[in-house]
Amino acid sequence: MHDFDETKIMEKFNSIKEQYVDTYTPDPDIERGDTKYLRYSEFLDYPFDRFISPHIEKGKILYKKERKSIPKNSDPREYYQLVYDTEGKLHHSELELGGAGFLASTFLGATKSKNVAFCISKNLWVECMMDYLPGGKQSFSWIYFEWAEYNDSGKLVSVESFKNDISFSGGVIVNAEYYDYDGDVLSHITRYKDYYSDIPSMIRSSVMINMPDRVYNPDVINYSFEKSGNDIVCTRQHYFRVSQTITHTITISDAEVQKMESYGIKLR
Repeated sequence: MHDFDETKIMEKFNSIKEQYVDTYTPDPDIERGDTKYLRYSEFLDYPFDRFISPHIEKGKILYKKERKSIPKNSDPREYYQLVYDTEGKLHHSELELGGAGFLASTFLGATKSKNVAFCISKNLWVECMMDYLPGGKQSFSWIYFEWAEYNDSGKLVSVESFKNDISFSGGVIVNAEYYDYDGDVLSHITRYKDYYSDIPSMIRSSVMINMPDRVYNPDVINYSFEKSGNDIVCTRQHYFRVSQTITHTITISDAEVQKMESYGIKLR
């Protein structure tokens, strides 16, 4: 199990944000190569979410297949537009949101908005809100970024996401997963879910009053795997309270195990 260090994770957030996010100039108007489409998934934060646990929780691959066009009679608002550059590399995705939100329209005079996620490097995706301003100008504000790290053999060893927490005090919401392998087979996931860097004291007090030993901010969840014939059985342990661990099993069928392996998630 990997420890979650609040100080270190916030230092990492600040370092990535200062070095790569704040210095990045979003440019959705590149010279395009191919343009493809991907249907929205309610189980992933964005279409290229690299967290493994959502697939394990559902017992199947949640990624959608890219399409050359939006199917007839489908709602375009349910599809991301994938923009590739002239070298064939995925540059960014776009999702139409329609009218601008209250804050953007009130303070920026924005007329409409679009969700745009930029592939900055193998390690970093940055999701932005792109607001259309009067005079044809565009305004960008980051809402989410995801940082992934790999070992020397190219296996994913960690994914950490940082979401701008506009609902409370302007802090950040962190989700993180760390992966252990037996050879090249995934053997364990340590998941830290919903760490609020600046959680309101009222919420903290309410939790402590009603459940003094609740393990939260973040929630801690572990996944381990073992073979059962051709299937894989995952044991999920949610350390809900100091006095209570919620445990259940998830069976991943042989067919889905094969699909996961095609996406780089090797379970056997």
